[in-house]
Amino acid sequence: MSNYNNATFVSLGEGCCIGMVLRELKYRSNAYPFDWLINVTPKILLEAFKSEFSDMWPTKDEILKIREDQMNDLLVQKFVKEFGLDKTPANDAELFGGYYKKMYDKYLENTKNIENKQNTDDILSFRDFLYRIKYRYFKGSIRGDYFFPNKYGMIMVHELKHHYFKKNDEDKLDIYQFDDLWSKYERRVERLKNMLESGNNDNPVVFLFAGYTSLIFPEDDGEEDWNYLIELRDFIVEKYPKLDFRIETFNVVRSSRTDKNLINHYYDWNFLKNPIKQLRINILNFMRKKYKKV
Repeated sequence: MSNYNNATFVSLGEGCCIGMVLRELKYRSNAYPFDWLINVTPKILLEAFKSEFSDMWPTKDEILKIREDQMNDLLVQKFVKEFGLDKTPANDAELFGGYYKKMYDKYLENTKNIENKQNTDDILSFRDFLYRIKYRYFKGSIRGDYFFPNKYGMIMVHELKHHYFKKNDEDKLDIYQFDDLWSKYERRVERLKNMLESGNNDNPVVFLFAGYTSLIFPEDDGEEDWNYLIELRDFIVEKYPKLDFRIETFNVVRSSRTDKNLINHYYDWNFLKNPIKQLRINILNFMRKKYKKV
């Protein structure tokens, strides 16, 4: 029987919550690709695993093109200038309590004027609207981070600070120390691939995933995400037979349930009192009780 107190813990997303918990508990023995990314949904995870994490990170030219697109995004320009989206919500309660939902309602009211679209099929869903406004807005956070999606749709939020961007000798925008910055991301991918292929030297692995969907989109019951996680679990079993692992998930669906070595833990939360922080505290307490490093 595996001794999971000696397990290697690996964050699968969906955001930074798991990485923060592992770091606080000193259970983060190594850095892995998904530690500090956001929008790492089960569907996206499955796609990344099946493609063996190919081209996980955008190239320098792709990032510069994304930034150019961000700055020219008509929808973003409209809302940044007219509805104050260049300010960060005062707190998470304001954010999750409807800050972006109010912006979305204004978007619906102004869609035809903004993008001159007559076909209702072209109107963005709230999720897609949130992606473009929050994750494609080029100023990023108040700390000077820039948001960039990779080809899978995962969002990089913490590495590309404003001071990395500067004009080169040809007066064109460039990214300072890009190769050094990106090499550590490549190492994280190789580290994960080696662990999967080698069976982690017979040491068990615990993959951890915190579901944000139910926190941000209360109308989503998470069943589709759960099914993608089952498919991901089955893929890992077949692709990496040497690996002894389990997947612990949190709030993917609104009930605690187990499917073989895939386990979901559900914690109730208050929508107006920083639900992601509440979830992080619950995961922290869970890990302390269940996994005691020896």
